[in-house]
Amino acid sequence: MKNPLHYLAILALALSAMGANCDPLSTAKTPGVTCEPNQVEIAVYDSYVQRLCNCGGTDGEILARNAPLVCTFSLGKTIFIHYVGPTLRHQIVAVGTPGIPDSPVFDPGDRNAYRTHAFAPTVTGTYAFKDQYDPALLGSFVVTP
Repeated sequence: MKNPLHYLAILALALSAMGANCDPLSTAKTPGVTCEPNQVEIAVYDSYVQRLCNCGGTDGEILARNAPLVCTFSLGKTIFIHYVGPTLRHQIVAVGTPGIPDSPVFDPGDRNAYRTHAFAPTVTGTYAFKDQYDPALLGSFVVTP
């Protein structure tokens, strides 16, 4: 009879090989959101930001770290920022003026699958933002008349 640790080692090796080609950018999925015409939605993951809907560009587009998201839409829409994580803290904060209201801190340790921060810009302009915990996740909301 073989040592039980032998089987454990084989299992560990097999599991690590299964995840060896796992690229988070290729496995990203849009959270189960339905976007209304008066909504703009993005998602924040641990290493990228995803354009979900009504944000200009291609819905579902993924922007890796240091690739700024530019989300253009008309005044009168509400922005929803979905925190998906899954392991790092995130907080979207304003960079300059006009400024978005700072979001609450997303802390995956509090057992929330994801949290949503929403706000409605009241004036046109460019609302630059960054992630307080990962400044390489950045972008701007460009609000037009």
